[in-house]
This record gives sequence, structure tokens and C-alpha cells, in this order.
Amino acid sequence: MVHFDKVSAGIVRYIVDEMIPHVVGGNPFIAGMAGRIIGDRGPAMLKPMLLENPMLKAAGIVDEKGGVDIDLLYKAAKESIEEHRECALDLPFGKVRLKADDIEKLNRLCRGEGDAK
Repeated sequence: MVHFDKVSAGIVRYIVDEMIPHVVGGNPFIAGMAGRIIGDRGPAMLKPMLLENPMLKAAGIVDEKGGVDIDLLYKAAKESIEEHRECALDLPFGKVRLKADDIEKLNRLCRGEGDAK
């Protein structure tokens, strides 16, 4: 289990570094503002999606201490990609399609392994 704080920091970093630049059309000013807002508010937005989700609790993916079973999520994402070539997620700002490289980056970031490149 990896603590939610580390997982949410990794997810936020992935969104800011990998997604926001594409969403805002490469505008560095808008990307910087969006990145700052998501960096500040991202963990609070992710908390209900992860830690307070009854399905994830029942499946043992999250626990009462704020732990997230990254190994289980990583394995499921890898299996989905092997079968479907991508892993689609419905997020509040739209559907996101992740490929194998994206899953690897997210896995490293959520484990707190510094630079995901």
C-alpha cells in the first residue's frame, strides 16, 4: 500500500505535466495557471474518487489508513492495456485514454519515484 498523499501527488503531477499542456493548446501561461490550481486543489478532488469510494474500499484497493494498493491498480491497468491497447478512465473533466507508457509514468509517480521520464 502506498499512502494517498503520495498517490495523489503523483496523479496531480501527471495531470499537470502530461495532460494540461495538451488541453490548453500549448499556451504556457494558461498551462501554468491550470497547473497551479490543480496542484493546489487536486488532492482534495481525488480524495472522494479514491479514499471515499465504497467500491474501492470493498475491493481492498483502499484502506481506512489512507493506503492505496498501487500494485493491484497497476496490474489491472496493465492487463487492460494488453487486452484493449489502452485503459479508458472517465474523469470529471472528460474521458482519458491511457496507453502503456502513460501507465508506467503514473505508476512511478504514484510511488514517489521522482522523474517519471
